[in-house]
Amino acid sequence: MSREARLKMERELKEGALPALVGTASLELGIDIGAVDLVVHLQSPKAVAQGLQRVGRSGHLVGQTSKGRIFSTHREDLVEAAAVVRGMLAGDVEATTTPRNPLDVLAQQIVAMVAAREWQVDELLAVVRRAYPYRDLTPRAYQAVLEMVSGRFSSEVHRTLRPRIHWDRVNGRLLALPGSRLQALLDGGTIPDTGSFGAYLPDGKTRIGELDEEFVFETRPGDTFALGSQVWRVLDIDQDRVVVVEAPGAVPRMPFWHGDFPWRPFELGQRVGALRRELVEQLQALRAATGTATFREALNRSDHPAVARAVAGLRDSCALDVNSAAVLLDYVAGQLDGAGAISTDRTVLVEVFDDALGDPRLVVHSPFGGRVNGPWGLALAGALRERTGVQVEVQTNDDGILLRFPEADADFPLDIVGGLGPAEARERVLRELPDSAVFGARFRQNAGRALLLPGRKGGKRTPFWLQRLRARDLLQAVRGFEDFPIVAETYRDCLEDVMDLPHLEQVLGGIERGEIEVVAVESAVPSPVAHSLLRDFINIYMYEWDVPKAERQLQSLSVNRELLQDLLRDVAFDELLRPEALDDLRAHLQHIAATARARTPDELVLALEDLGDLTLEEVEERTTRCASAWLAALESEGRVARVAVRMAGGVEQRWAAAEYAAEYRDAFTGDRGACSRILERYLRVAGPVTVDAIRARYAFPRPWLQAELERLVDERRLAHGSFTPGTSRAVPPAERTDASGGGSGEGTKAAEYVEVTALEQLHRRTLGILRREVQAVPYTVYADLLGRWQHVTPAERLSGLEGLRSVLEQLRAAPIAAQVWERDVLPARLRRYDPADLDALVQGGELVWVFGGGPTRVARGCVSCSAARGGSSSMCRRPTSTSWPRSRVRCMRSCGNRGRYSSPTCATGSEWRRRRSKQR
Repeated sequence: MSREARLKMERELKEGALPALVGTASLELGIDIGAVDLVVHLQSPKAVAQGLQRVGRSGHLVGQTSKGRIFSTHREDLVEAAAVVRGMLAGDVEATTTPRNPLDVLAQQIVAMVAAREWQVDELLAVVRRAYPYRDLTPRAYQAVLEMVSGRFSSEVHRTLRPRIHWDRVNGRLLALPGSRLQALLDGGTIPDTGSFGAYLPDGKTRIGELDEEFVFETRPGDTFALGSQVWRVLDIDQDRVVVVEAPGAVPRMPFWHGDFPWRPFELGQRVGALRRELVEQLQALRAATGTATFREALNRSDHPAVARAVAGLRDSCALDVNSAAVLLDYVAGQLDGAGAISTDRTVLVEVFDDALGDPRLVVHSPFGGRVNGPWGLALAGALRERTGVQVEVQTNDDGILLRFPEADADFPLDIVGGLGPAEARERVLRELPDSAVFGARFRQNAGRALLLPGRKGGKRTPFWLQRLRARDLLQAVRGFEDFPIVAETYRDCLEDVMDLPHLEQVLGGIERGEIEVVAVESAVPSPVAHSLLRDFINIYMYEWDVPKAERQLQSLSVNRELLQDLLRDVAFDELLRPEALDDLRAHLQHIAATARARTPDELVLALEDLGDLTLEEVEERTTRCASAWLAALESEGRVARVAVRMAGGVEQRWAAAEYAAEYRDAFTGDRGACSRILERYLRVAGPVTVDAIRARYAFPRPWLQAELERLVDERRLAHGSFTPGTSRAVPPAERTDASGGGSGEGTKAAEYVEVTALEQLHRRTLGILRREVQAVPYTVYADLLGRWQHVTPAERLSGLEGLRSVLEQLRAAPIAAQVWERDVLPARLRRYDPADLDALVQGGELVWVFGGGPTRVARGCVSCSAARGGSSSMCRRPTSTSWPRSRVRCMRSCGNRGRYSSPTCATGSEWRRRRSKQR
C-alpha cells in the first residue's frame, strides 16, 4: 500500500478508530502500529522467530505481556504450530546465518566502487575483505568476478556479457567505462524483480497494492478485479503500474500471484520430530496403562487419569486448548494404529501403497522440512531411475517425500532410502540440479543482481518475461564455463539458501551411523500423515494445464538448440537472410557502427581485446577521435603493442592488446595452439567468411586451416554453408573439388563459415527487418492498389481482344448482374470496349456464361463468365427473370463444367446474343 494509506491506518489504529487491522508480513516490519491487545495468527508462523516477532506486536510496552492466538487449518499444521509455540515459550530461536561470499552482490559492488573512482586490484580486494561476508574471499573467486564484469567472457558470448568496467592488467588498475555509473545507480539493489505491477488510484500517488505481471498481461482496460475488500476497474495499464478506480457492484475477477512458499526450517523440523516422539512415548504408556488393543481405544478412555495427564501436559508445554490437545493426540494415535510408526527426529518412516489406478507410491515420512526433503527427493529419484530404469515423479513438502512410478510394474527398492549416504546424495543433487526449474529461477535473480541482465531503460522497466528469456539464453551460453562466477553462486544459493544440503547430509549421516532408524511398512491405504502429501500431489496435477497465457507463450518459445545446430551443416541461407542485416551485424561485431566505436582509450583496449589485431587505418575507423594519440599513450603504458602478422601478401604491422603480443609472435613460428586462438577470435567477429578470406588476413597453412574449421563445425561452434545474401549456393562436402572447400564452375561458390551465435544474431536481425516491412498501409494506398490491379485507373487500362480476355479471366466467377457487364464493368477496364470482341470470344467457345438460382432468390439476373473447359465458376443465384427462358438454355454439363453446382444453367453463342439484345 502507499505510504499515505499506511500512515492513515496506523493513526486510526492508535486512536482506536479501527477495532482491528488485517496484515501479512507487515507485522514483521519495525513500524509503529501503536497499542495492540491481541494478535490473531492464521496457520503456523513456520518459525519460532517469526512467531515471536508477530505475536510480539501486541503488548509492545514495558511491563506488558504479548498475547496471541494461532488458528490451525489442518492436523499437520496443528502439530507444527504446537512445536512453534513450545519453542516460543522456551525462547529457542532458530540460528541466523550470513551468506558467505555472495559473488553476485560482489559484482554489483565492484562496478559501483569503480564507477566512483579508480582502484588498484589488490587495494579493492583488501577493502572487500573487510566486510564480514567476504572475510574469506579467495583471490581466485575475486579474479573470476573481475573477469566477468570486465568483459573477458564477452568474446565467447558476444554482447550478452559486455564489459561493465575496464581491467588494465598491465598496471593492475580498475577503470570505469562510460555508462558504469549510470548502471550502478539504476540497476543496483539486492531485492529480485518479481515482475509485479503497482496498482494506483487516478491521482498517480496512492498505491493500493501490487498485481502479478502475468495477471496484468491477461487484463485489459475496463476489466474489474478484487483487491483487498473492494472491487476495482482498470482505467489504464502503463509500463510498470495499473491505474484503477473503485467499481462497487461489479462482478470481479480474482487476481493471482506467484510467491515463494515459506519452508519449515530444519531446527523447527527437529522440534516437530521431538514433539511427535514424546507423544508416541505418552501414547505407548497410555495404552499400557489402560490395557487396550489400539491407541485410539486408549484415548477414548477419557475418564482415565493418564489421558487427563497427557492432555494437561500439552496444554502446559504447548499452550493448546482442550480440543486442540485432543485432536493432536488422536492424529498421532491414528497414524500409529494405521502404519505402526510415525516419523520423528529419530525415526524415518518409508511407506508403500498403491494409488487408485494401481500405480505404486512410496512416501518417505520426514519432519525435517521442505529444504531438506527437496534435495533428498532429487537424490532418491536419481538413484531409483538408475536402478529401475523408470522415470520417477517426485513431490515434496515439509513432512515428507512422495515418489510415484507411472505405469510401471517394477517394485520400489525399499533399501535405497537407508542405503543413500551423504557423499552419494551430494553428488546426485549436484548432477540433477542444473536441469531443475529452481536453478534457472535463481540464476535469473543472481544475474540481475550482478548487473548482467537488462534493467531500466528510459525510466521503464524491462518486462519480466523478457528478463526470464534473456536469463535462459545467458545460462545456455555460460553453462560451459567452469569458472563462471554466477553459475557457481547459483549452485551455492540453491544448495544452502533454497535447499539445505548441509542438514540433509547431517540426517543421512545419522541414518548411516544408526542414530536415526528407518522403518519400512506396506499398507493397503495411505496413512493419515501420507494424506497431506497426496493432497498436495492432487492440487498440482489437477491444475497442471491451468497456467497463465503468458507462461504458456514463454514455454512455446523454447527451442531445442542441439537439434538446431545439427541442422546447421551445409545449409543455404543466402536466399533467406537480408544483406542489410548482415551489414548491421558486421558493423557491430567489428565495432564500426556509430554506437559501437571506442569513445575512450579504455574502450579502445577492450575493442582490441575483442577483435584481436587491427591496422592503424582500421583502428581509426573504430574510434570517435584521433586514434594515433590514444595508441601512443596506451603503448607507453604497456597496454597495447605492435605485432607482426604474416598474411598472404607478406608481413603487416598491426596493433593488438599487450597480453596477445606473445601469442602473435608464437603463432607464425609454428605454435598451432596460438594459431587456433587467433583464428577463433577472428571468427567470432568476422561474420560469414570463406577459407580464402581467412588466408588473405592470416597466412595459415591451407590443410591445417581446413581441418581446424571442420573441427569447430563438429563441435557445433561454427555453421557451414552459404550465408551471404545474393551469393550462389555453397558447395557441399561431397562436391568439393579442392582443399579449400570451394568448387569451380558456374553457379557455385566457396563455402562459408560463421560462428553459431553470430548466425543467431543475423537470423534475429533479419526477422526484425521483415517484421518492420510487414506493416499495414493506409486505406488510400490500398484503394490505389485495387484500382491498378483491376485496371480501373487510366494508366492501367487494357485494350483489344487480348485485353478483354485478360479482364474476363480476372473477373471469372464473379456474380454480376447481366446488364452491368457491358454498361459498367468492361468499359471501365478497357480503353475502347467493342461488343464484337465479346461476341467473338463467346462464339469461339472460349467463354461460358453461367447463372444459377437458390432458395433465397437474391441477386436476380446475376451471371458469371467461365472458361468453356477447365474453368471454375461461382456460386451465383439462378435468374428468375422471364427474359431468361429456361427452356432455351443448354445444360451446364454440355459446356464442360461437369455440373459443378446444384441447379445451374449456362448459355453460349446466339443464345447469349439474343438475351443481351433483349435486355438492351
